[in-house]
Amino acid sequence: MTVFCCFCLQVSHLIFTMSESKRKRPKSYYKKCAGGGKKFKAVNDLDAGMKGFLVTCNKYERETVREMYNILNEYADTLYGPETATSEKTDDSDDSGEEEEEDIEKALEKERSDILKLAKTERRFQNTNTKFKNLIFIRTALEDPCGLAHHIFTDMMATHTQKARYAQRMIPVDLTCKANMKNIEPAMKIVLTPHFQTAFGVGLRYTSVCKIRNNNSIQRIAILPMIGRLVNEMNPLHRLCHDDSELVVIVEVIRNICCLSVVKDFFTFRKYNFHEVIKTGKSETEGNRDQSKSGKEKSEVMKENSVDELNVPDDGDGREDISDEKPESEHKIEDTAISNLVDVNDKTGDPESQPDVVGIDCKDVENDRPAIEQQLLDGNSNPAVVTTESADADVS
Repeated sequence: MTVFCCFCLQVSHLIFTMSESKRKRPKSYYKKCAGGGKKFKAVNDLDAGMKGFLVTCNKYERETVREMYNILNEYADTLYGPETATSEKTDDSDDSGEEEEEDIEKALEKERSDILKLAKTERRFQNTNTKFKNLIFIRTALEDPCGLAHHIFTDMMATHTQKARYAQRMIPVDLTCKANMKNIEPAMKIVLTPHFQTAFGVGLRYTSVCKIRNNNSIQRIAILPMIGRLVNEMNPLHRLCHDDSELVVIVEVIRNICCLSVVKDFFTFRKYNFHEVIKTGKSETEGNRDQSKSGKEKSEVMKENSVDELNVPDDGDGREDISDEKPESEHKIEDTAISNLVDVNDKTGDPESQPDVVGIDCKDVENDRPAIEQQLLDGNSNPAVVTTESADADVS
């Protein structure tokens, strides 16, 4: 019995050790073994104290980064000059004669040293890791990323040229900080001061846009009132306006980092959307063209009408052809004759008081109407009397 119990214990211990050896260790175990328990921070991660551009895309992140490098460098070179201008100035300080005498090997070594210097120094635009899909942050060494973004979208809207294929929106970021209220409020003061610290009597219309991604510790209800309070402290004449705002305060929270900026023409540039800006620019130009066409058509119609009025047909000797028209005197005579006839037929009263009208029927008056008109033209002012006399003569 004791032998059987010992055998069972040995088998159970063997099974336990085999299952433990097959169990997969967690990734944290290997990280602790490799780093000795120390946490290493990646150099290229999104962190506080950065400036840059927040770019959204639909897949194709690598192509989007390459595309944004081309766009940003193109406009930055026109505004601030090429990136290698400082290194070229230092090289120009050397004697030109020595540069001409350098061999190919020395030239290659010089280029290699320049490349190493640029690699060690901070580049003008550098991609950072946001640890978020379809969201790219390009860090910049420029002091005013909002000005560069405004220049890019202004040029795109004016020229109607599509610069981006993969990128959707590009939001400039003035400053980044940790995503907690203790750090957001002082950073927000730094960002708002250049725009809202205006002279007394100058008020601006503003609104705020807040978007939070992968963060449950901060809510919009806490951020938006804080922005209004800081703006009112700087100048109480600033007012909140969502329809026609001059400035827009942008708050973008990405995990544990908060991106802050103040931009102009946010809704004019369709929330800084590369594709929608081109559509709005084309629609505005088409509307202006339609208005100009309609104005030209109206002017042409007015000219044609004026020409038609001047070209009145004549009878050959320079006089207007008025054969079909009656003179105004005849119109007046006809009107008076008709009115007199109506008055005669409508009168009521004693027949003795109206001896001239007795015995005249309306049908007879209508039949003698041409004769009445002719007598009026001849100068007789009382056609009713004439008609009665003529009627009596016919009866007799």
